[in-house]
Amino acid sequence: MAASDIRTSRFAPVPMARPAGGTCNPEITVVAPFPGLDQPVLSLHIVGSCTLKHLGLTTMDIIETVDFSTGVINNSTTYTAANGDVVNSLFVGTVLTPPGPDAAFEGTETYVSGTGRFVGVSGSSFLEGTAHLTGLTGIGEYTTRGTITF
Repeated sequence: MAASDIRTSRFAPVPMARPAGGTCNPEITVVAPFPGLDQPVLSLHIVGSCTLKHLGLTTMDIIETVDFSTGVINNSTTYTAANGDVVNSLFVGTVLTPPGPDAAFEGTETYVSGTGRFVGVSGSSFLEGTAHLTGLTGIGEYTTRGTITF
């Protein structure tokens, strides 16, 4: 192979484990169906901004359910970096407080897919935070720390 071939050939980047984590400030909206005696699941649409080690200043978009009969939280999250690269994750956690307008929660976020530099992403983070609902909207905050490989 000629020297010019080496300089112009493209090599796939080698995935590296990196620290993941940071803080997020969500804005919460309750969406139908609304929980009741016969339907104990709360559905939420959550958007906001984060400052994350592996993404920098980013936006987040979350679809979440909270099952009041079990205290289990499930969500799917899309984090979008300023340059448009995306990290998608799944979260499974628990509510640590009795049902009400104020809640504390924790769980594990698993990175499952991405675009741009995050194609083939993997890893997970421990996430903990709080939320406060006033009627059908609310605010919250959470921190996350773990490892992400890309």
